[in-house]
Amino acid sequence: MSTKKRKLFVRLYPSYLIITITSLVALSWYYAKTSKDFFLHQEKENLEVRAQFIYKDIQHALEQKSFFLVEQFCIEVGKRTHTRITVVSKSGNVVAETDEDRDDMSNHKNRPEIKVALAGEVGSSIRYSSTLSENMMYVAVPVLIEGEVAGVIRTSIPVNAIDQSVRGIYIDTFLGCVFIVILIVIISFFVAKRITAPLEELKRGVANVASGGFETQLPIPEIAEFADLAHSVNDMAGQLTQHISEITEQNNERTAILSSMHEGVLAVDNSGKIISINKAARRLFNTTKEAKGQNLHCTIRNTSLHEFVDDILIKRKKLGKEFEFYNAGNRIIDAKGTILRDADENAIGALIVFNDVTQIRKLENFRREFVANVSHEIRTPLTVIMGSVEALLDGALKDPVDSEHFMKSIAKHSERLNALVGDILDLSKVERLNQGEELEVYDYSVSSLVNTVRDLCLEKAIEKEIPL
Repeated sequence: MSTKKRKLFVRLYPSYLIITITSLVALSWYYAKTSKDFFLHQEKENLEVRAQFIYKDIQHALEQKSFFLVEQFCIEVGKRTHTRITVVSKSGNVVAETDEDRDDMSNHKNRPEIKVALAGEVGSSIRYSSTLSENMMYVAVPVLIEGEVAGVIRTSIPVNAIDQSVRGIYIDTFLGCVFIVILIVIISFFVAKRITAPLEELKRGVANVASGGFETQLPIPEIAEFADLAHSVNDMAGQLTQHISEITEQNNERTAILSSMHEGVLAVDNSGKIISINKAARRLFNTTKEAKGQNLHCTIRNTSLHEFVDDILIKRKKLGKEFEFYNAGNRIIDAKGTILRDADENAIGALIVFNDVTQIRKLENFRREFVANVSHEIRTPLTVIMGSVEALLDGALKDPVDSEHFMKSIAKHSERLNALVGDILDLSKVERLNQGEELEVYDYSVSSLVNTVRDLCLEKAIEKEIPL
């Protein structure tokens, strides 16, 4: 299952944005949280300072147990500092309150910040106030008299005031983030383009080289890694140009040699598909140039040839065979085949060379027939000559009429023997012509040839009562 291919820019650009924006959001969140904690800490210290500001007066009033004066003092200071001030006795009862009637307030001994202050430490907490119905920040400072906790001064402000301050920071931070994100989007776009643009140029150049433009020289980018890649591709293109030139030259030489051969040459692979076939073989088997890559059994329909090729591929040795092929007449093909091997000596198919020996075999048959016929034809004139000579020796030589008859017979059949010897010499000339010698041409009287043939056949024609 293939995965969907995406461009480097599409992979790189969103990655930049995601990493940068994620980092920015995390930093902004950390900054906002830190800012809020800082404000809360500052407000806590401010509330503690305000409590310390009235500490002496509250300590003195508690010593005198003047709770009315304590409350009046707290109300006055609370209005000036916009702070809620609550004074709690050691027993947890509210003895002074700036914002509510202290008589309506419950015991504060179990409030978190009060418990810490009654233990002698400065306590603080942020929680919901059921009295004011809102979240408040409380800071409780213990009031010591003669080393013992006599009461607690608690200062508090609404958390909403802190939230408003922090909200302003959030808004400023958000606007800053938006501006930075826009800036990052623009910068990342140009940075990604700067990285991918050289790759796009390299890609176009490599595609041009792949399509055959080996003379193409890729531009050298400024990025070192891309520059090395461009140099490598340029070197590769140069080497490919040289190698292809050499291969083309070798292929042209091989094609010229194969095309110039009178013998047919056929190469097939181990599966019987045609690897190469030269012009002579195509002409011999009446096939087309498109036969390359086709199955031999489908291209050349000859069982003897198929069996011969299969024997070479199976037996893995040199073989020879003659077979008949019917193509514009009956032809006799002499085939010699061997195993085709690659540079590593691995058998990759079979190589067969074909010779059309039809004419040679016809001449051989003609010679055999001619020799048989000549041998038969020679007997007749020899028999006649020998008989005539015997008759002359037996006394016919003394009779002028018989002597002339037998002498003419000897002369006629001697000419016939001479003609047969001439035919044998002519056959020898034809064989030498087939071996590359030129045939001697000269003028000859057709009527003389016809008369000689008539004279040779006349005797048999008379015997068989055939008129000539």
